[in-house]
This record gives sequence, structure tokens and C-alpha cells, in this order.
Amino acid sequence: MENTSKRAHNFHIHGTQFIVSAENGGTPAPRNQGWKDTVFIEPGASVQLTVPFSEYADPATPYMYHCHMLWHEDQGMMAQYVLTDGEPSAEPMMVDGTMHH
Repeated sequence: MENTSKRAHNFHIHGTQFIVSAENGGTPAPRNQGWKDTVFIEPGASVQLTVPFSEYADPATPYMYHCHMLWHEDQGMMAQYVLTDGEPSAEPMMVDGTMHH
């Protein structure tokens, strides 16, 4: 993940934890080592995350990721996703009569 903006981001994933595998192409700083659910990404910086998932997400309650700065969320830095069995799907799905992405 690359932060191409001029503002820092506190990136967070709901429902799982992750390891910062690389930071700016190298070994993560000590503050970014170990299990995380949020990582601070400075302007111009990049991180590579290893995210283990033990099961597929229920399409009715997908995983969510977002920036922890509320005004960033308001600008669209928040999304939901589901894990599949390997078949890509960008199409909305119907769950209990409600459309989900």
C-alpha cells in the first residue's frame, strides 16, 4: 500500500490483524513490527502487509478497512470487501434482498 498524498494515514482493518512485511521496500521500523490492526503510513511512504484470514467473510457482514482520521473516511478512504474461494467478483451481490458490494 502506498501513500501518495501529502497527509499521513492511520490505516486500519476490521476483523483481523496483520504483519507489516516491508516498509518503504525494507525492514519495518521497530514500531511497525509485530501484530497490528492499524499502521501509521507517512506521506510518500509505502507498506506491504501480510494479512491472514482463517475463513471467508459472510457477504452480509464483509470486512472493512479505513483510515482512522474521520475526515479521510468522509473523503472515501473507507471500503468493505469479502473474501472468496478465489473467484474474483466485482459485481454487487444480493443478500437477504439487499445489494452489497
